Amino acid sequence: MNIYFKNITEENLKECIDLKISKEQEKYLPHTNVASIAESKFYPQWVTLGIYKDDKMIGFAMYGVDDEEADCICLIRFMIDEQYQGKGYGKRALEFLLNRIKEESKPSKIYLSFHPDSIVAKKLYLSFGFTQFITGFESEDEVFYEINYKYMCKKRKVILYIAQSIDGYIAREDNDISWLSIVERPNEDYGYENFIKTVDTVIMGRITYEKVLSFGIEFPYKGMKCYVLSKTLKGNDQNVEFYNGNINDLIKRLKCEEGKNIFIDGGAEVVKEFRSENLIDEYVISILPVLLGKGIRLFKETDNENQVKLVESKTFDSGLVQLKYERVE
Repeated sequence: MNIYFKNITEENLKECIDLKISKEQEKYLPHTNVASIAESKFYPQWVTLGIYKDDKMIGFAMYGVDDEEADCICLIRFMIDEQYQGKGYGKRALEFLLNRIKEESKPSKIYLSFHPDSIVAKKLYLSFGFTQFITGFESEDEVFYEINYKYMCKKRKVILYIAQSIDGYIAREDNDISWLSIVERPNEDYGYENFIKTVDTVIMGRITYEKVLSFGIEFPYKGMKCYVLSKTLKGNDQNVEFYNGNINDLIKRLKCEEGKNIFIDGGAEVVKEFRSENLIDEYVISILPVLLGKGIRLFKETDNENQVKLVESKTFDSGLVQLKYERVE
């Protein structure tokens, strides 16, 4: 999907004017593109861009520095031509646009407004981590949403906390994990109690969830928000919410909510998905003194390379070695 931007000039102004919005959007966008561009002439700090697919303008965006907060950017207009809506172009263009703004201006936040009844707009902005905030200028026709980068950078981490054999397996071929007992010692939990106090959200795969239930004990994550990634199961049960959406969207939303860290509890397919999207902030891997020979590998093959740095290493009398890595941005 070849999406790129060009500045709006006299040469491509007609292309911008000719962009069409849907009948539904006409209720929420009272200003035409040409009116917005005319207004921008009075504000030299505003940037007006055509959104292009191949050689055709398919949308329009406008943003500028906030009049009162120099490190804040207001996304004034963002629209996609009606014939290109619902095909993923808007989401891809917004992703590129936000990255462009971050690289150019390094803002503390980006904010925007839209009509509260515009469900499509709300869904799109929420998927990127925008959250509603109060300005005092709200009306029945306008609500405000923001991405606060200074706030987000202090927020929740996604942590993989897991054990494996020396040769890299987390379970035998039949999902048996009884071999983990070889490092059981009285009054030694290898830091698990302290770790679990730092999280309030758990994400795991369906097979892992079924394994936990098979233990016949009380669900260990009572009181936490738990998501089970599944392509077939939907809804909730008494313990978890089943999730089959985009994991990027899920993590962006969770990181914009108040809370503790997010625990990735396996299994291998979930780890692969999160690695492929580079969503894991910390890896805490306990290596047990056993070679299983075969089984289910912790790290399956992906097309992505993930850079990490070692920040902590602990050894225990049982022979267990615990390594902590952080993602390199």
